[in-house]
Amino acid sequence: MHDYIKDKEVRVNIRHTGECNREQLLHFSRNSVCSITEKIQSNYSKEGEKLLSSNNLARSWLDGKIVNEKETKDDRFILEHVQ
Repeated sequence: MHDYIKDKEVRVNIRHTGECNREQLLHFSRNSVCSITEKIQSNYSKEGEKLLSSNNLARSWLDGKIVNEKETKDDRFILEHVQ
């Protein structure tokens, strides 16, 4: 992370891959000290393509998998805490 932002004008604190854009993920993948197998990379690519082709905007993590949710799933919770 520090190597990635050393020449950037804006400081960025990325805590997990969900906060990365495509360019950042590519940089971290190419410069990571921990490599992943081609099979794992292929699986991630397929899962990513599936998510990108989905019309759903809300997702949850359930039993080790990403599942689509209705966009209104947490609306009541959010509105109660906003008020």
